[in-house]
This record gives sequence, structure tokens and C-alpha cells, in this order.
Amino acid sequence: TSPAGRVARASAVVVLAVGAGWLVGRQSGERLPGQSLTGGIEDSTASLLARARASTFSDPAAALELYAEVLALDPDQVEALTYRGWLVWLVARGAEDATLRDRAVAGVVADLERATAIDARYPDAHCFLGIVRFRHAGDTPGAKAALDRCAALDPPSEVRGFVDAIRAEVDAAAGG
Repeated sequence: TSPAGRVARASAVVVLAVGAGWLVGRQSGERLPGQSLTGGIEDSTASLLARARASTFSDPAAALELYAEVLALDPDQVEALTYRGWLVWLVARGAEDATLRDRAVAGVVADLERATAIDARYPDAHCFLGIVRFRHAGDTPGAKAALDRCAALDPPSEVRGFVDAIRAEVDAAAGG
């Protein structure tokens, strides 16, 4: 083989290697911290949930989008169902259009009930369901049952005082 033939073959190998590397890089996308090399559902869900939690109070609209992304990957993800429902309720309760508000709240209740059915031991879903039933629907018995279940499941300390105050309101409304 002539020196020119070896250079041509070496050049072809380099061009092929660079092209293959470029193609693999373009097809693989970006890997975020916490994601596996294959972009598994578990890792991407965990990453999205972490970002949603971080933006729940600072940017609720962004948090809603992130919870929706989680639910697109895993429709039975209890935390995403719960907090999407809660954020929608916080927005919907101030809507002037009663029909729109009632439709939104029906979706919220469906999300929260679904979350409690998927994982009956997740306190946040019971807490929020009780609050929505009491504040929106005036369903004192339903609210009491949900809030009692929430308290029995030992909700996070940062919400316990809030939940206890609402339970006292519900108990007063129930006459007991």
C-alpha cells in the first residue's frame, strides 16, 4: 500500500469516527444530575419532583408544569398528583367564574382522591383533600374524615399546626 492510500484510509476512519461521535452525541440529549445514562423513568421523575418542590412557593406555574411532566412519565405518582391538585386549588379558589372554579375543583378532588387510593399512607393527599372538601364544598363530614386520617398518618411538622387549626374549625362546624 502506498503512503497516499494509507493517509486516505486513515482520513476516512477519522471522518467516520467523528461523524459517529457527533451522531451519538446528538441522539443522546442532555443528562441532568440524578439521571441515569439511559434516562430511566425513576431518575428523571426524581429530578423533576425535586425541581417542582423547589419552585412550589417561588414559582407555582413552573411547579405545575413540572408536576404535569412527572405525571406524563408516571400517571400514578402520588406526590405529583397531590401537589398538582393542591396548586390548582390554590389558583382556582380565587376564580371569579363559579363554573370554571367548580370544574377546576372537581379535577382537584379527583387528583387527591386518586392519590389517596394509590397510597393511603401518604398524609399530604388526605390533608389537602380535607381542606378542599371543607373550604370549597362545605362537606364537613368528608373533611373531618380526611383530616382525621391525615393527622393519624403524622403529616410533616411544618404543616401539622396548619392542619390542626383547620381540624379545629371542622370539629367546631361538626358540632363537636
